Amino acid sequence: ERKINLVVVRDDDAGLKELVDEIQLLLPDHSVRGFHSSKDALKYATKTVCDIAFVDIKKSGEKGIRLAKKLTDIYPPTNIIFLSDDTTYMEEAWKLHASGFLLNQPDRAGIKEELTHLRYPVWGLQI
Repeated sequence: ERKINLVVVRDDDAGLKELVDEIQLLLPDHSVRGFHSSKDALKYATKTVCDIAFVDIKKSGEKGIRLAKKLTDIYPPTNIIFLSDDTTYMEEAWKLHASGFLLNQPDRAGIKEELTHLRYPVWGLQI
């Protein structure tokens, strides 16, 4: 059984660590990698299938949208879950056929909800 690969891309250290830790608690048998930079996340995605990507657009603005597009160009069934404190880019996120959109600091219940309703089902994902 292959490991499911998840990436988290956030600007802030505390938010990145907290989200990676929460996801790892929900999915202890799978790979969760955190990145501060879009460039590093894309480099990883060219070598590893990314099933699910949590992408922060709060501070990055359109950069988060561009990152999501590039991730799905690399692997089209990547489930993109956007993270933001406001809905400014929500319409653009849906145009990319995002899997989900979490507002504010996501808690375990919100993360679990998004992972339960992925746009592209991931074989072997059990929550």
